[in-house]
Amino acid sequence: MIARMAIAAEKRTANTAQAAHGGVYSMWGQNQPIAPIAASIGKKVKKSRRYSFAGFDEVWLLVSCGVPELGAVVSTFLMSPWVTAAALQEATGRLLAGSTYARAFLHPIIGQEEALYRWAPAIGWEKFVKPAVLPRGPSFWDIQKVIRKFSLLR
Repeated sequence: MIARMAIAAEKRTANTAQAAHGGVYSMWGQNQPIAPIAASIGKKVKKSRRYSFAGFDEVWLLVSCGVPELGAVVSTFLMSPWVTAAALQEATGRLLAGSTYARAFLHPIIGQEEALYRWAPAIGWEKFVKPAVLPRGPSFWDIQKVIRKFSLLR
């Protein structure tokens, strides 16, 4: 129920942005993202206190950014190389520790790197980055084509 309400609110925001900008928009991304992230988490912590989570062993918080929807890509874009676990801990650690959340995640969907941030009370924030895939060299078949090409030129 809560998730459906949140999704509906995000859809309304995206539709409003699309209508206001005629379907095309361009904006600057956030260059100091820690304060907006902390504000967003603060709102979610405050809102979570209104609900009963009886019957659940744990409640987790997922904050997605870089949402690939018109009206949401730029407004939620996160320059993850600039965001450290230490900065997130300083800005949100105490807030999350006093919340109903047993875990929290910050997930940039579209970003410069494939990153995931995870918070747990005993550990604090951690950042995990999937290593970039290195470009592959030529395959066996590519080398065979080059050999054939040069052997035909002789």
